[in-house]
Amino acid sequence: MERAQLQAVLRAKSGTNASRALRNTGMVPAVLYGENVPNGSMQISVNNYEFERAIAKHSSDGLFDLHVEDQVYTVHISEIQKHPVKRTFLNIDLHQIEMNVIQSFRVPVVFVGSPIGVKEGGILEIHHHHVEVTCLPNDLPEKIEHNIAAQGLGGVVYAKDLAMPTGVTLESDLMTVMTTINTVGEDKEATEGAAEPEVIKEKKTEKE
Repeated sequence: MERAQLQAVLRAKSGTNASRALRNTGMVPAVLYGENVPNGSMQISVNNYEFERAIAKHSSDGLFDLHVEDQVYTVHISEIQKHPVKRTFLNIDLHQIEMNVIQSFRVPVVFVGSPIGVKEGGILEIHHHHVEVTCLPNDLPEKIEHNIAAQGLGGVVYAKDLAMPTGVTLESDLMTVMTTINTVGEDKEATEGAAEPEVIKEKKTEKE
């Protein structure tokens, strides 16, 4: 999996006023955590535009090479806080990844193909766009594709139907409903509980 490159600078001040002033310059306050990070955590900032472009291209679920002065840390985004109205970045939490340790990750699922059931008048519903997996960081896929062209009316795709790449183990419940195709007004007993909201790495309150 290709890793995006992020540049960061150390910041000397923290707190609400300092963070607000930093955002006014086009930078986003961030904290880097990790066993190999000096003192266990590091106050940094990243360019708002560069960060937005990186996650748009590589997804916020991927791995990033974070450059801080003369050090490079492979990191994973653990939390993104956004303004509740403006939707601008407020704070970012990053965690250094141990490359030789199997870890849990959240991976996007992309469904491809035109389902037979839709051509027959059915409605495709995608209930989940991500699954939880475990793997070594270097084995982490950018996405998992699943072809739903053969899915007919009443058809259901479960998490267990997704093909995992070599070295990747599915950790989500095997019976998690990913997609269904139903006719209008059809009773959807098979999908009961499937549309629960997914946890996202985002909060809507400003961190002090």
